[in-house]
Amino acid sequence: MFSRNSWPTRRLLLVGVLLAAAVGVPSSMAASSAASGRSAPPPAAHLWLTTADGQYKLTDMGEIPFGTGQPTVPTVVLDPSRTFQTMDGFGGAITDSSAVVLYRMSPAARAASMRMLFDPRTGDGLSYLRQPIGGSDMVATAPYTYDDMPAGQTDYAQRHFSIAHDEAEILPLLREAKRLNPRLQVVASPWSPPAWMKTGDSLIGGRLIDTPQIYHSYALYLTKFIEAYRSQGVTVNTITVQNEPQNRTPGNYPGTEMSAAQEEKVIEALGPMLRAAGLNTQILAYDHNWSEHPNDIASTPRDETQDTNDYPQEVLSSPAARWVAGTAYHCYYGDPSAMTTLHNEFPTKDIYFTECSGSQSSDPANTFSDTVPVRYDPALEARNSVMPAASSGRPIRPSGTCRATSARFSGVSSMNAIILLSNGPGAIALTVMWSPASRLARWRVSMCTAALLAL
Repeated sequence: MFSRNSWPTRRLLLVGVLLAAAVGVPSSMAASSAASGRSAPPPAAHLWLTTADGQYKLTDMGEIPFGTGQPTVPTVVLDPSRTFQTMDGFGGAITDSSAVVLYRMSPAARAASMRMLFDPRTGDGLSYLRQPIGGSDMVATAPYTYDDMPAGQTDYAQRHFSIAHDEAEILPLLREAKRLNPRLQVVASPWSPPAWMKTGDSLIGGRLIDTPQIYHSYALYLTKFIEAYRSQGVTVNTITVQNEPQNRTPGNYPGTEMSAAQEEKVIEALGPMLRAAGLNTQILAYDHNWSEHPNDIASTPRDETQDTNDYPQEVLSSPAARWVAGTAYHCYYGDPSAMTTLHNEFPTKDIYFTECSGSQSSDPANTFSDTVPVRYDPALEARNSVMPAASSGRPIRPSGTCRATSARFSGVSSMNAIILLSNGPGAIALTVMWSPASRLARWRVSMCTAALLAL
């Protein structure tokens, strides 16, 4: 085990543990040491620390050697005989508003910020971005889509489709991010279809009009978006068909109520269309909370009651599931165990975590600690909670943690911020147990941890 008894006695907000590259002693090194009569150096872990008061923010605590003594503090067990999900990446979002913030910087400062965020060698190496399809609740001007029409007019063939809005700032930033980190992937999500496709003729609220022509046109809209981004050098790897489909009262930002039945119809139109276009973009279902929020339940129409706390199951049990690669979740209500439950029901489908944002507290001095809470349940092994990161228009340095499920899990953040999933021992120290008999060089760690550094 290892521990630091001299750490602050304050409750830890986040504890980040990264195994050093030399944690596993290669067999060649061990053989060389044995031949020369020298003992191999003990394996060690490198640790960074963040505390709720902000005194420590991803502070380098140095290397700590592993040992075999019994721990006296909460532990993180690294068991090489047990493996869990494969991580696709961690990241944030280049929204309309964050693009504006970056372009208000000098070219040199913007380039430095991009390197800090995306360069895998000298920066954070963000590897997944969640991009809004059109306007979201993070826009610098008015909400928009790529096929806005005057009131009363329609465009079923998408003849007026255009991504011109994104060409000035968003797409150049996405290309630069991809240049800095060639492994970068993108998941795209619409906050609203064009208003003319919806009841109420508004981007805010309403449903898709329930006709085959609308479902086909909306699928065409999403396909043309993927094609247009590809023509601009940006690959869309995954897509959801509606952000937060059970948020029926979005307030003053784009949003659309979409029942599971309607989502299935969109996917049934979109899947074949993507295949015919030669696109490999994968479709994700749902894109909302672990459990339905009580306010959303209270506004549920009679024809959608079957979706309550069962939305992803409804989609994955339908014929549309043949086109669905996995499910996307948000953090704002419910319990992370919903992902494990869904995985056990549909073990061949991936699980993505696509949004968790914080906000400024009533007392701005408390924003850091309020938006990165720690929850710890000692009864659950490797219980990780979702840590939302607040956005203040400044870059946020992230890293991430995976939850111990067996599904492939893709950690992605939401709006102008970084998602943080963290193991949550709310304690004054951390211990890592290991077996001396393990072949450390071949470890596949079953749990990742994260920490936050606000620049």
